[in-house]
Amino acid sequence: MIKLTINGKDYQVKNSWTELTYNDYIKVLSSASMMLTDRINLLTGIPKDICDKLSFQQLAFICDALLLFDEPEDILLFTKGYIDELNIGRRTYKELEECLIFIRKVKNPVAALDKVVKILYGEEIGELKAVEVLPKGLFILTCITKFLDEFKRLGDYEPTIEEQEAGVEELGKFGFFATAVQLARKYGKTHDDILAMPAREVYTTLLYDFEQSEIEKRLQKIHSRKR
Repeated sequence: MIKLTINGKDYQVKNSWTELTYNDYIKVLSSASMMLTDRINLLTGIPKDICDKLSFQQLAFICDALLLFDEPEDILLFTKGYIDELNIGRRTYKELEECLIFIRKVKNPVAALDKVVKILYGEEIGELKAVEVLPKGLFILTCITKFLDEFKRLGDYEPTIEEQEAGVEELGKFGFFATAVQLARKYGKTHDDILAMPAREVYTTLLYDFEQSEIEKRLQKIHSRKR
């Protein structure tokens, strides 16, 4: 950490990966495409109007101090591996879908790790050291990705012309709750029952229903052709 004094005011500027909290690291990621003075403002806390008035010498000094943050992935050189007994398929359908909502809202899934860890472990990581919490967060993302890869066939669904004309896309605004409603009605359960089911059970059911529907469509085409 370095100390800067500008216009009589002191600023403590972190310039080491091991000093950054998770929230700090997300600022590093989000600042990558910003204009220079906007980036300095975000990473140092120096007010924007002061950043705009910095001399070349002052800018050069600050940029040199923050230079390592140009390669955000380098923080992984200071982290250790992480693994635990997390089984995404055994977590509830609701937990997984809530995680996916936050993951899909951001360009970089790492920016959603605080929400995901909170959902799955009940832990607040925002002010914890980034080098300590990133391994756990990245492990979780890997587990989720591997789980979803098993069910990527579900992504092949395309609404029929008739479904599109009927406005099936409107159901998308209900998110995973629409699936809970559909399965609850089909299997005589409550919405909460479905949301509390293991994610693997729900996804396997959805995959089975999808494959069955595809078979029925092919059979209809065969019958039509024979007629």
